[in-house]
Amino acid sequence: MMRSMRHPLRKFSRSPAGLTLIELIVTLVILGILLTIAIPLMRPLVRSTNLTSSANSFVAALNYARSEAVTRGARVVACASSNPMANPPACSNNANWQTGWLVFLDSNENNTYQAANDTLLRVAGPIGGDLTLAGANPAVAFTNLGAAIAGSGNYIVCGSGLNRWTVNVTASGRINNQRGAVCP
Repeated sequence: MMRSMRHPLRKFSRSPAGLTLIELIVTLVILGILLTIAIPLMRPLVRSTNLTSSANSFVAALNYARSEAVTRGARVVACASSNPMANPPACSNNANWQTGWLVFLDSNENNTYQAANDTLLRVAGPIGGDLTLAGANPAVAFTNLGAAIAGSGNYIVCGSGLNRWTVNVTASGRINNQRGAVCP
């Protein structure tokens, strides 16, 4: 007696593949509700990340200036600039660093960038959003030994309602940052 062989998957009924229009609409409504809740909750996270990134960029620029001073055996300055993208850029006389900064080899040792005499090493544009970056001095100058001969002190990176970052430059040239109290 011979038994007929049946395909093992044939005992299941086949249903059409895909989604119905109602299933698709329900999915989109649920997705819309979740996004409506999630997006406003992410804004403080994005602002806090921008604040931290700005503080780290400033610290990196100062560390770069110090490193270049030691490597080149000459004075290197980081200065605040009201228009760092100008041609040629210039250092500003105020300690408002949020509009950007310059890092340059200061051949005449006057803490001011002069395109004819000094070598521009780096340029940074403004920090984003409603953030502020203000400090004790408009320029930080490092000697060939890495010491800060001008500009030591605290520089504050702040954003409304966020925890501030304090960047400290010591006279020995050491640069550190720490998170502090909430900004006003």
